[in-house]
Amino acid sequence: MKRTRSLLNANNTVRKPATLADLMQISLLVHQDGLIWVFHDKPMPDELEWVDYDADEDKIYFIGKRGIPMELGLRMKPNLKKDLIKCKFLMANYVINSEIKDTKLIPFLVRQIVRPDSEEYNRR
Repeated sequence: MKRTRSLLNANNTVRKPATLADLMQISLLVHQDGLIWVFHDKPMPDELEWVDYDADEDKIYFIGKRGIPMELGLRMKPNLKKDLIKCKFLMANYVINSEIKDTKLIPFLVRQIVRPDSEEYNRR
């Protein structure tokens, strides 16, 4: 006898969170000295190795030891892009009851496609 699945129980399925912001309360602060601060209220799903900023998509991805990218899930304000591109490190802070429990300094890498005929390419 062959079993078939029904869509009647589709509402009972467990969905994988799409972003870190779906998993936890998370805030981003860009300091004028070029350091980015992230505050989160739950532990990260994987130990962090580095952070990728895709300047073309305007999205931040946390990369864990297992190499799995976890999208931050926050909208970046347009005026932050130039500061994010210059950033070298991100400070991740695990906060419980308004007290910082753990802090990690993580390398911040920027990915951006630059066209050879653009002004930015000529400045490099």
